[in-house]
Amino acid sequence: MTTRPALTAQTLALATLLAASLQPALAQRASAVTYDPYNAQVDPLPSGCTFIAHRRDGPPRTRPVAVQLGRFPDPAPTAQALPRIDPSPLVRPVVYTYTFSNLGLKIPNDIAGVFVVSSVRTTVYMGPTTAYPVASDRVINGVNGVSWSSSVNETRASLSVPFNSTWLVRNVSTGSWQNDAATPGYTTWVGFDCTVTVRPIVTTVAQ
Repeated sequence: MTTRPALTAQTLALATLLAASLQPALAQRASAVTYDPYNAQVDPLPSGCTFIAHRRDGPPRTRPVAVQLGRFPDPAPTAQALPRIDPSPLVRPVVYTYTFSNLGLKIPNDIAGVFVVSSVRTTVYMGPTTAYPVASDRVINGVNGVSWSSSVNETRASLSVPFNSTWLVRNVSTGSWQNDAATPGYTTWVGFDCTVTVRPIVTTVAQ
């Protein structure tokens, strides 16, 4: 008769442990069942990049922003000034790179829908806005990501005018957007701008 309370306490403790262990499994099962690709996770933009325009599908719906498991975030675009080959002090060569992957997932986190990219246009401007000369303007069809590295000569008007310390990289993805499974897709585009700091010429110091 004296052992029943102890057994009851042990039973309650065991039930508590079982419930705690089942909660993560049930949560995973529930998330798998209720997964909605139209309101699923998205990829964040690289550092220094912000969205410029997109088409909304109605009232904002918050969707989680996270890098997909097993993926590394895209690096920020870069620009590096090189030692001059042209004798003119008004000209400097600059090498630049950019990599944008999984563009169908690089969408704002306050809209719902699935974006299937059909073409990508990436433009590099030799200055902080689109008013400056173009270093490169590439359009690629049938891709969901782009990567490019090249060099170009940047010029300045006079010695009193400094070279631009920042460049602009604009990426515009065009494709089909579907709000939900019950609605047809329509053509739309998502764009983002990246501000790139031009790193100065690397000089070597004689030892």
